[in-house]
Amino acid sequence: MTRFVVKLIEMNQKAFQITLAVFFSMLEHYYDVNERMRGGNYSRYDVDSYRKDYGALFSLSHNLFNGNTVTGGFELKQGSIAGGDYYQTSPYDTIYNEGKIRTLAG
Repeated sequence: MTRFVVKLIEMNQKAFQITLAVFFSMLEHYYDVNERMRGGNYSRYDVDSYRKDYGALFSLSHNLFNGNTVTGGFELKQGSIAGGDYYQTSPYDTIYNEGKIRTLAG
């Protein structure tokens, strides 16, 4: 997995602080093997998926007086996953997982 965080703007003035940053995860390959024994029966399935994650954030802080600060901003994130659970024992099923999510907070 390659994760980058880039601060584009970071300004510190006497009364104000401004931050603008972007982040992204190029491509994460997640693989896991799940095995279990239950009542003498063995089962196994493999999880194989690819994930992406990226977004941006902005914040503005203002020092009011005597250690009191007001902060506001927003954050935008987006991520996706594509993969599946691949059963290696009976019933030899495959469950596909795919989706995207986008969030905005402010």
